[in-house]
Amino acid sequence: MKNSKPFDLILDVYPDECANLYSVISSLFNFPEIEEDEDLEGRLYASAFAYLCGDYLKTVSEFHPYDDFEGFVEEMNFIPDQLALLKLKEQSITLGWEPEDFSEMVWALIKDYQLKIVKDINMVFNSQKLKMRLFSSIFKMDGEGYMPELTESTIEFFDSNFNRI
Repeated sequence: MKNSKPFDLILDVYPDECANLYSVISSLFNFPEIEEDEDLEGRLYASAFAYLCGDYLKTVSEFHPYDDFEGFVEEMNFIPDQLALLKLKEQSITLGWEPEDFSEMVWALIKDYQLKIVKDINMVFNSQKLKMRLFSSIFKMDGEGYMPELTESTIEFFDSNFNRI
């Protein structure tokens, strides 16, 4: 992956491994890579997957999520793409309401892209066990061989994210 910026900004643990997993997922489903900051759809897909990985990591480790979303929007250079984002908002499947500000609209679009990612993952990794293996591969990539414990919060992560479609 040429640009792993969303993973570096959002994740304070396993950013490289999650970016590598996104590279696998993006090649499997033909999601756009982030070539440079100009690729809006690539930034949205990668950001959506980075937040999904962050939600997963919260369930299995001492991960503390990135809490400055407005700073993230600025760092990811979404502001110059305001007109293109407004067009995407019109096609949104989660925006049944009017966002109060620009950051809220970007967050809703990231949630839209998460739904697209989740649908595709469900299509290929059709059992919960396969999805768990997919995400636990994050820990295999660093060479340590750590395997997270299966907890109620981990099961809840997969139920709430992959069974809502």
